[in-house]
Amino acid sequence: MPPRSSDGSSSDPTGDPSNWLAPGDLPGHPGVDPHLGAATLESEAFGPGPGSAGHGGHTILVVDDNPVVRAVLVRVLGEQGCDVLEASDGQRPLSIAAAYSGRIDLLLTDVLMPGMSGAELAVELETVRPGVPRVFVSGYPEGEILRSGMLDPGVTFVQKPFVAAALLQRVREALAAARA
Repeated sequence: MPPRSSDGSSSDPTGDPSNWLAPGDLPGHPGVDPHLGAATLESEAFGPGPGSAGHGGHTILVVDDNPVVRAVLVRVLGEQGCDVLEASDGQRPLSIAAAYSGRIDLLLTDVLMPGMSGAELAVELETVRPGVPRVFVSGYPEGEILRSGMLDPGVTFVQKPFVAAALLQRVREALAAARA
């Protein structure tokens, strides 16, 4: 259930994501909130992923029920040399993870989705792919997400709208922590 304000109405701070995030809005910088300014993507790629064959990047499982947001996530990560597996709900990535023969280096998932939350997905994914690090994204502020109990403190979190460079930094941090 999305966080609610004191009067019981939804407290979605971002409104419709298609108003702030659209592929190609700023050439070369998908996923950029125009109110925050353009991101400068670092030229270094993520480096070779342990399970990647031929692409020199990591394999990231992206899950978001909003097709615009998902497309931008896929594009931003793909431009960094990552192989991306994508799903639009909490159930589909479990079958993808079970069927995929390669290594999955990271789960990047929305917090709130119909049917299964990102946190529930992460727990279920652990049974199919133990130890996959995760990054959660949401349009709700991190403090509100934590207070509501939707995520545990200490998770890697990126708030939407996001600047591509900030998203990539959090992904890099999660991948580095998993290697440590």
